[in-house]
Amino acid sequence: MTQGELNRRVAEITGMTIKDSDMTIKAFAKVVEDTLKQDDFVQIYGFGKFIPVVKPGREMNDLIHGGTQYVPEHRVVLFRPGKTLKDSIKAV
Repeated sequence: MTQGELNRRVAEITGMTIKDSDMTIKAFAKVVEDTLKQDDFVQIYGFGKFIPVVKPGREMNDLIHGGTQYVPEHRVVLFRPGKTLKDSIKAV
């Protein structure tokens, strides 16, 4: 699903205009991004939880060039689906 399709779907469900639904989705994404940057999680009951995690630096095998390569410490975001979302996906 593209952002445009998401905007249209949200507009249909909520009765908002497509422009308003686009602003709402962008605001939601901005709030999640800002919260994760502050090293805090975002939990939406029934949907899931966005969790910031710091992956430690490590050595990895370089299969293309041979030898090893160092991957520095970096931050990633994990998403853990909530029970309601898991159950609805399993029911399909």
